[in-house]
Amino acid sequence: APALFDALTLASTLPSRLDRFAPQHLINTAWAFAVVDRATPDALATKLLDCCSSDTWVAREAPRQLHQWLLWNREHGLEPPVPESLSDKCKAAFVATELSTSSLQ
Repeated sequence: APALFDALTLASTLPSRLDRFAPQHLINTAWAFAVVDRATPDALATKLLDCCSSDTWVAREAPRQLHQWLLWNREHGLEPPVPESLSDKCKAAFVATELSTSSLQ
């Protein structure tokens, strides 16, 4: 799977295709890059941060996923230009998440 993310990072067509992504798909994709420990392509990060300026796109999962993506970036010495108010909102959503044990465990 990491090879897939490496290929996406190098894909020259990625910037033009991002307009086809719904905002939730952008955050899902950025989150997936963090999960596999790969840097988010600049074009994807830029598009995602553009969407962050609107509160209307935020689905229930999005703030938690965005918080995890922000944590990954900070862990790697990167600071995406996210307004502090949005970062705080995402952290609050993450912390407020009720923990549950997977039925697979």
